[in-house]
Amino acid sequence: MYVISEDQIDYILADIAAQGVTDEHLQNNILDHVCCLLENSAEPILDFEASYRKHIESFYKNNLKEIEVEANLLINFKHYYLMKKFMLLSGMIGAGILLLGNLFKFMHWPGAAILLLTGITLLALIFIPIMFYLKIKENQSVAEKIFLSVGLILASAFCLSVLFKLLHWPGANLLGNISLFGAILVFSPLYLVYGFKSKDNRTNVLITTILIISAAGMLYSLIAIRISRTVQESSWMVVENNHKSNENFRSLCLNTLSKDSTQDGKEKYQNCLSFLQKSDSLKWHVIYTATGISGNTNYNSLMDVNPNDLIIGKLLPTDNSQVRELIQFEAGLNQIYGSSNQAFDIEWAKQNIFGLRISEIFIRINDIERDALLYALK
Repeated sequence: MYVISEDQIDYILADIAAQGVTDEHLQNNILDHVCCLLENSAEPILDFEASYRKHIESFYKNNLKEIEVEANLLINFKHYYLMKKFMLLSGMIGAGILLLGNLFKFMHWPGAAILLLTGITLLALIFIPIMFYLKIKENQSVAEKIFLSVGLILASAFCLSVLFKLLHWPGANLLGNISLFGAILVFSPLYLVYGFKSKDNRTNVLITTILIISAAGMLYSLIAIRISRTVQESSWMVVENNHKSNENFRSLCLNTLSKDSTQDGKEKYQNCLSFLQKSDSLKWHVIYTATGISGNTNYNSLMDVNPNDLIIGKLLPTDNSQVRELIQFEAGLNQIYGSSNQAFDIEWAKQNIFGLRISEIFIRINDIERDALLYALK
């Protein structure tokens, strides 16, 4: 059994204090533990300092000060570990739900919007705030607390910008710009200053900063990309010309049907009027989904919307109102076709409307209108 001398005890105590442990009671506790380990070592101790370093380094990950910080947290912040477990649980659940929501959106399955909303909300309002709150509690210096607070604001702003974008709420682009520019111009310089204090972590800090700036820059370039005005106008010129042509065709068909004074002719005319009203209602709903503008709107309002959302975006059955519009649409079709073999159901309507590019939906609805009116004229 190895016997520790008084000089060695003084050496251990001085080293513990030099490594940042200021609490006298904690210093003595660590001293007792180290002495017990050295005296009960299974291997013979030939070099005291080497053996001491080997044992003391097993107490921490980065430095001995961690023990005092954690002890203070346990004394002054009783729910630290409970909040840490809750943070990890909310983060895992939020990330899992978000991943599942993206899968549902990719597969065009119902419920994607709810899953995405739930996942982002958990990450933005629970996981990220708790994570930064615990980090702030763990760090004592004012500079570190400011750095972590900036990170909390920017991370929450980015998550909320995505959430606002999905819900078509105003302010989504503003939050996105704040988070991305803030990450490049504010967070990255603070992170460099904070990280370069430790010589051992300088390379990792520099690499992480480069990755943050690169990721934020590439993400912002994707958000900022807009389809050229020429492509936008040519795409909607096709839609507008199709709309005008369809309006002329509708007027001609309704004028022809109105001249039939028989009971069957009158019934066909009323059925066509009813169907066209329901078709218009579906079109207005598509415009509202794309622009957020309600009421008696028109195709011109679509020109003020980001063309990415209109030309590339797709309409998906993400809420009951869209499905209700489709049910009314197919009900109007069945009024015209009656008991013929061309009777429709809601699944047919979904397959023919949802999943198309938004700029193509109007052309598709107009094609269906023309086919129905031609059938009524037979």
